[in-house]
Amino acid sequence: MSNFTIASRILESVAAFERGEVGASAITQSVELHEPALEAIPRDMRDRLHLLSVKAMEQDLSPLEEEVLGICATKEAVNELKLLLEAIRGAHA
Repeated sequence: MSNFTIASRILESVAAFERGEVGASAITQSVELHEPALEAIPRDMRDRLHLLSVKAMEQDLSPLEEEVLGICATKEAVNELKLLLEAIRGAHA
């Protein structure tokens, strides 16, 4: 499987999360499942994938949690993760 395909599969999980179909843990599970198959990706990039998937879970708040806690979930980690995955897709298409 190519790096393009692997990154695309992880991005499918990100898209499902953004549509509200799955929680952020689905992103983390997808990264855990697919990252080992990536080829010729530097260790720091792999580590960043894992870090961002965990941060996405930290930033994943339901609308009720946002209201009760008075916090607005930023989704910054998800946005950064998407950029990283797009870079992998573009560099290894």
